[in-house]
Amino acid sequence: MIKKSIFIALLFLQSMVFAQEYSGGIDAGLSYTNLNDSDSLTISPAFSPTIGFSINRSLQSKWYLAVGSSFTLRNGMVLTPNRKFRSLYLDWRLSLRYKPLSILYVEAGAVAAQFLNGRVESGFTSRTLSGEFKNQISPFVGISVEVNNYLLNAKYYIPRVIVNAGSFSPVNQFSYAEISITIPISSKKSNSESEEKKASIEEAKQHISELKNGILLVVLSGNETKQVKDKELDNLIVKAFQNNYKFSRYFIVDEADIDGLITTGKISVYETYPYLARQTIDLTNLTWYYAKTGKDVLEKPANNEVFEVNGIFIYDSSKQKLKYPFPFYMQYTGTNIDTAVKSINSEFDRYYYQTVFGK
Repeated sequence: MIKKSIFIALLFLQSMVFAQEYSGGIDAGLSYTNLNDSDSLTISPAFSPTIGFSINRSLQSKWYLAVGSSFTLRNGMVLTPNRKFRSLYLDWRLSLRYKPLSILYVEAGAVAAQFLNGRVESGFTSRTLSGEFKNQISPFVGISVEVNNYLLNAKYYIPRVIVNAGSFSPVNQFSYAEISITIPISSKKSNSESEEKKASIEEAKQHISELKNGILLVVLSGNETKQVKDKELDNLIVKAFQNNYKFSRYFIVDEADIDGLITTGKISVYETYPYLARQTIDLTNLTWYYAKTGKDVLEKPANNEVFEVNGIFIYDSSKQKLKYPFPFYMQYTGTNIDTAVKSINSEFDRYYYQTVFGK
């Protein structure tokens, strides 16, 4: 029975932790066990070792699905100091975790505690516990603090029901608290992330070199029926680039013309915005990117946060937003676009000389 449970737990760990989209770790700690008894056993609570694993799956920003399993030896004093009980359980946990702060998790879920075996010891004699303790289903709440990728966990399990031969009976229910540490384990995910990081760096280097020798298109809203505030924003954008952008050649265009550029390789650019005079240029043999100013989605892979900000965002010729480590955006507040353009020009210069010349 125990060997089968160990095999199931290890198989579960292997199939999930080593899948690239999951992260997990080994849990080790102590459980403080108390028994709500209906069989007139006088038991003093005691600390017991527990070891297992846990796996986290990101659901959306700040929310995670957590599963795990652990072997827990629950023991204590029975009746007199020279009589002890020991019972081994395999716990299966499922919970929902929320991350309100960058280092803090709170969670709530349920545990199915599978009774493996137990004994009552008295001196040199012992008796097997076969009927006194059963499988148990309990809700639990917990909190975790992340320190240098390690998690310090505290959980409290509340006794609810005992499963006995297909029926439910309120006998010998354990309530217990648990303190543990989660040690992150190396997996294929780590290797995959390392390769992805290298690929992202090389891709960013290519983008910054191409932009330096290519064209940046600064897009306006492209709406002929613009509101006054939209026209004012366009004017601010144009003036900001005229005064502060020196990293590469640039042209002022309408956003609506980007799709035509992708199809034909040609686009109409403003000669002296805000005047209507425009000329058509051929970018077929040039690499181009475009800068879009306004509200857009910003993602932070480190903590899976997703939110909207006002900023200048850089896109490639397939309309894909560039990604870190390329300096692909610069946030601005209100109408302070002039400072944002100056900052993104400085970031382009810094990253270009850093990647190309190692400075």
